[in-house]
Amino acid sequence: MKQTDIVLEMDQVACMEFKLTVGAVSQSVEIIEAGAPLVNTDNGTKGQVMTADEIVEMPSNGRNITDLGYLAAGITPNTMLLQGSSFAINGARPDNTNFVIDGFGAREPSLGNVLTSPNLDALQEFKMQTNNFSAEYGRLAGGVMNMVLKRGTNQYHGAIFEFLRNDSMDARSFFDVTKSELRQNQFGAMIGGPLSIPKIYRAKDRTFFLFSWESLREVSGSSARGVVPTASQRAGDFSQLGGPISDPLTTGTCPGSIGRGACFPGNMIPVSRLTPTALMAQKFLPLPNQAGVNNLAAYAVSPNDFDSFIGKIDQRLTDKDTVAFLSHHQSPELLGKPLLAPRCRGQ
Repeated sequence: MKQTDIVLEMDQVACMEFKLTVGAVSQSVEIIEAGAPLVNTDNGTKGQVMTADEIVEMPSNGRNITDLGYLAAGITPNTMLLQGSSFAINGARPDNTNFVIDGFGAREPSLGNVLTSPNLDALQEFKMQTNNFSAEYGRLAGGVMNMVLKRGTNQYHGAIFEFLRNDSMDARSFFDVTKSELRQNQFGAMIGGPLSIPKIYRAKDRTFFLFSWESLREVSGSSARGVVPTASQRAGDFSQLGGPISDPLTTGTCPGSIGRGACFPGNMIPVSRLTPTALMAQKFLPLPNQAGVNNLAAYAVSPNDFDSFIGKIDQRLTDKDTVAFLSHHQSPELLGKPLLAPRCRGQ
């Protein structure tokens, strides 16, 4: 008896039940289509699995693999800007998320964030394990983001991509005078296949490679409004402030002021009472450029450049054993560190 079309996802253990009936020696029963989807009845692990096609075709601003984690149940954004990843799983702290790439630990130890973010085109499968995961993924109470890179085949396969965002199609923000500048180019490529050397080594069914490259070139502008002291206020003249100002070095009361002491006459602070430190510090504050309470409108443009390279070699030793070598480089280095380690897998 034979059953086909069985899809076994990453980190999944499936038990198939067969019922055999007595028949002739030459008789065979073939099930062309599997029935209901496989149900995990062996353990209580929960998680969301995404295949390579789903990963690439899912709309993602910035193509960040961690954004796909929000599609799993029980995951909320890290809105409190706490240390760790960009999300929290089932109420755990954001730094209680583990990251695994091809079996390697990819969690940044000091901050608790992902050490590296692979190119989406280089991923074969991706799984968010949210609870009851096995002991091999232990150590953290939140969850596990498990990623598997593609493996080369006997045929060469690749992809070239570029994603562009531009402020030409954007609208002006409500508080902006003009549109904020935005130039974002995200581009790269991926290729995999047999690692053959002509006339020396034939890699069919044995040695495969995968190379992935992704770069980001971005210039984005942002605006903000704030309150800064006017030129007269820098000299101690607060007569236009409206409310009275009390002198804390005097006795008495100042009606309408929340401070202690008598009022400064005319809300004028004598120049002799202004400390040299304050006079020096206010030189670094810009002067108002807007009327009203929020008298400062500021605009700044910041660049963001990013490069990521992944190289992988799979060597098939036997029909059941494979050894893999993975190397990764990501710049700027604050976002990731080189990773080079061998990994043996047995089936």
